[in-house]
Amino acid sequence: MKEDLSKTLEVQKKINSLIRSLYKESGDVDTTKLKELGLDKEPVYWRALHCYYVKISIVAYIRGTTPYTTRLKDWLEDKLAEEGYDVVVVPEW
Repeated sequence: MKEDLSKTLEVQKKINSLIRSLYKESGDVDTTKLKELGLDKEPVYWRALHCYYVKISIVAYIRGTTPYTTRLKDWLEDKLAEEGYDVVVVPEW
């Protein structure tokens, strides 16, 4: 559990650092950088942008499906959540 907390804080710190890199020293958004990265048209409220929570989950890949197998994916995730598991199911061919 302590390792998970350490990992979530590490990821949160990294994301916020990346977000800060999108701003000038003055605190204004660096529109030139946003354009270079293709982020200039993103629907973002730049004044409030920050990472406030990171959740570590397990990703389970299942074969014999397609990426469009959403009902099975949702059902599996719901059943696992009922038992206390935080799992993201990724259906693959």
